[in-house]
Amino acid sequence: MIREFSPKLSQDVEVGVGDDCAVVRSINNDIVLCADMLVEHVHFETSYFDPFDIGYKAVAVNLSDIAAMGARAIYLLCTLSGPKDYPLDEILQGIQDTSKLYNVTLVGGDISRSTEITVSISVVGTRDTSVSLLRSAASAGDQIVLTGPTGRSAAGLRSLSQNNVRPSHPTPFELAHLRPLPLLDAGRAALSYGARAGIDISDSLALDLHRAADASNVGFELSDVPLIEGVTKEQALYGGEDYELLLFIKDGVSLAKHLDKVLHRTSAQVIGVVTNNQEIRTLGGEQLPKKGYLH
Repeated sequence: MIREFSPKLSQDVEVGVGDDCAVVRSINNDIVLCADMLVEHVHFETSYFDPFDIGYKAVAVNLSDIAAMGARAIYLLCTLSGPKDYPLDEILQGIQDTSKLYNVTLVGGDISRSTEITVSISVVGTRDTSVSLLRSAASAGDQIVLTGPTGRSAAGLRSLSQNNVRPSHPTPFELAHLRPLPLLDAGRAALSYGARAGIDISDSLALDLHRAADASNVGFELSDVPLIEGVTKEQALYGGEDYELLLFIKDGVSLAKHLDKVLHRTSAQVIGVVTNNQEIRTLGGEQLPKKGYLH
């Protein structure tokens, strides 16, 4: 998602730069578009990512943006570059297999040579209704629903980077970092249930919650953050790449119960409430720092 670029929108662009995806009106169905890339030494290291992992994750992080809008992914394009002696065909296999796993059709792209590995993915999707989940649509009184505990990816990255090798049997935390699960079903389920605001957690729970609050001109009060064994509070709040969803709706308790029908490895829960006062952004009564993974 481009964070500092504001072109003038044409009349057929309903949602432009600044959210997880763009939405373009068409004659038959509205088109949902997103693009993201993985860059070696910024997003991954080949010492603990194998080629298939790189391809998988490149697709998954884009599909998470589609999930954050409550949309449906249809087509995928990829551009891939890397050193001559690196097995780019295995990255492509990861892209192809992951696309099939999530019922997305890989329709084209390009492969080239470069000194470092870069994978850029673009996804074309559509939406089932005339509305989307927007990070700018949270309002005072909304409850904040989190689809699952955060910090697993950060804990997995710590383990992988310390050992600097990909284990033959990664732990669940390591897999959470190597092969995250985009919550496409949860995004659509939340939208159909009545949620109108959402964002995926790519750079940290704290940072992405602040981003949604900034876009909506609101504040928030978090009661607590769910922790699981093996994850620190610091990792849960400020670790990135969890790809859980933050959703905003008046009856968050009912939405959380509804989401449990489509969430298989986690359970959604209400973690706080949206406030009118933009200055109030707290966890347990103390201001929550706006920090996370910036790249």
